[in-house]
Amino acid sequence: MMQSENDNSKILFNILKDIEQPVKNAVNPFFKSKYSTLEEVKRVVDNVCFKHNCYIQTSIKKFSLTTELINAENGNCLNWVEMNLPELNDPQKMGSAITYYRRYSLVTMFNLVADDDDGNSAKPKEKTKQNNSKKYDDDDIMRLKGKSNKLQLTDEEKAIISDKFGNNLEKHELIMNILIKHPEKRKTLQELVNTIN
Repeated sequence: MMQSENDNSKILFNILKDIEQPVKNAVNPFFKSKYSTLEEVKRVVDNVCFKHNCYIQTSIKKFSLTTELINAENGNCLNWVEMNLPELNDPQKMGSAITYYRRYSLVTMFNLVADDDDGNSAKPKEKTKQNNSKKYDDDDIMRLKGKSNKLQLTDEEKAIISDKFGNNLEKHELIMNILIKHPEKRKTLQELVNTIN
C-alpha cells in the first residue's frame, strides 16, 4: 500500500515533535563556546528516526553533500538538505569539512540547537607552541568575536585561520586586524596566513 504525501507529512511532523535537543558535549577553544559533536547529533536523530521507521541517507557528489530523511516503509524522501562543500585539496581538511557539513545538515533538517557559536569546528586545530605572548581574558575574547563578526568571516575563512594558528589568539587578532585594514587580502587569505610566523 502506497503512502500519501499527507501520511509522509504526519511522519515528519511526529519526528520533529518527538526529537530531543542534543547535549552540547564539546568545547570550541577559540570562541570558548559549547557545541554538540556529530556523534551526539546523529545519536539524537537516529533514535527518533528509527522510532518512526525512517533513516538518514547522506551522499556526496562533486562538491555537494546531500542528506535525506527516508521513509523505510516506502523509500520516499520526506525531507532533504543539500550543502555545497568547500573546494579543498587536502584530504584531511576535506574529511573535517565533510564531518562539519554532515552535522550541520542534520541540525538544519531537524531544527536542532547544537552549538553556541562553533564556526571553526570544520577543521582540526594545529597545536601551537606555548609562548610568552599576551594573556587573553574574556573581554579580549569578546573583542575578537566582535572583529570576526564585523568581518563576517565565512566558515571556510575561519577554518583557514584556525588551521594555521590553532589557539594562538594573538595571531588570530593580527590576521583580523590585517583583514579589517585590507579587505582585498581576503581573496588570498591562505597565502596571507602562510606569510605569518
